[in-house]
Amino acid sequence: MLDLSNAGVIAKALEPFTDGDDPDVVMESHNHWAVGHVDGFSIRVFRDGKITDAFRKYHELAESMANYPILDESDYSNLEYESTVANIADAAWRLKGDFELPEDWQYEVYGWLSDNDCGEIENRDDQGGYPSEESLQAAFIALGFPQVETAC
Repeated sequence: MLDLSNAGVIAKALEPFTDGDDPDVVMESHNHWAVGHVDGFSIRVFRDGKITDAFRKYHELAESMANYPILDESDYSNLEYESTVANIADAAWRLKGDFELPEDWQYEVYGWLSDNDCGEIENRDDQGGYPSEESLQAAFIALGFPQVETAC
């Protein structure tokens, strides 16, 4: 998530330098069937013997990351939140059939876990939080999601 967040911030900051017939920044995307793809950009460092504004902007961002790895706390936090919500839906794969879940239930569960068991949604590996099945079941019960009756 950190790389995605920072890449988005860098791309946005370099966008003004992509215009014109001879831009100082060229956005690129390369792929190969065997190894996947990579997105990035080429930056012109010198123009007419002087350092370009595009390279100065990139260097400024690189220095910022050297001092603190997150370029935009808000963007990173949003990615972290959305990843955790997606992980909640994934982690509950076995429990989903046992409860009647409302639309957007995972957001309600995130809120409950945030208030009652925040360690379960803590980001530990830059992939968002991934709560345990036990904590999800506790959230479902506390939120009053009805259990599905099973016929024996």
